[in-house]
Amino acid sequence: LYIEEYAFNTCPIENIHFPEGLLTIGKQAFSQIQCKKLVIPASVMSIETNAFRKSGIEELTILSTGIMGSGVFKECKNLKTVYLAEGITDLPASLFKDCSALTTINIPESITIFGGGVFSGCSNLRIEQFSLRGSVGIGANAFKSVKITNLDVYKNIPAYTFSYAGIQNLTIHEGVTYIDQHAFEYAGIQNLVIPASLTEVKGSAFYGCGISTVVFKSPVLLGHSAFKNSTIQSITLPVGSKLDWYVFSECKQLKTIYYGGTLAQWRLLTEGEKSVDINGLTVICSDGT
Repeated sequence: LYIEEYAFNTCPIENIHFPEGLLTIGKQAFSQIQCKKLVIPASVMSIETNAFRKSGIEELTILSTGIMGSGVFKECKNLKTVYLAEGITDLPASLFKDCSALTTINIPESITIFGGGVFSGCSNLRIEQFSLRGSVGIGANAFKSVKITNLDVYKNIPAYTFSYAGIQNLTIHEGVTYIDQHAFEYAGIQNLVIPASLTEVKGSAFYGCGISTVVFKSPVLLGHSAFKNSTIQSITLPVGSKLDWYVFSECKQLKTIYYGGTLAQWRLLTEGEKSVDINGLTVICSDGT
């Protein structure tokens, strides 16, 4: 059983029941309908691009683990609650983009791909606990604007993944080796835990964040503007670390750097004052200087 593309596009439909046996929902088949409660049965193998875009859905249950196209539920402004079946592996680009009323969703551990902007603009979505474990693909701005109380990260973070998200506690676990550029730009972050395996933080990764204390356990390469404009107050850097330009630029609350090397090594590290404005800053080196 197939529902062809545009089949009920813009129709004032208020109630839908999909039977078991339905296989495909075509492109924009139900775009801009008025149905408030929707259940996608397990038999559905594919839901094509923008199938329910701008619809009036308030409560959504997806029992299918089939393939979904991009933007299927994009701009569903009334959507509040979503249930996703265990076994779903891919949340494609812009799937729930700009669903500004969305407050509740479960994220099954089976998901391996979060497409670009999948939750972008879901400004009322709050996730208490989220663990990013086995994911193999994450698109830019996947979690933009989402509020996350506790975030556990077990893999390298691609660029812009959590930019402008509201993260309270971030724990980066052993095995993570780098954080890509702008990954946590303006993402809040009150508490940050860093593993010994982390050796590179790329440009603007924590730009504008609310972090107060940062402790690196291994030598790290901090990219251009990595912590620029953040509220960082103190940082611990092991000897062997390297700093690119403007790493701590406009960090007005930064008062203390604990450095694992000697004063001579610190001067070589910051030669030309390219990374640190030394005015009003205390650097405590391993040789007691």
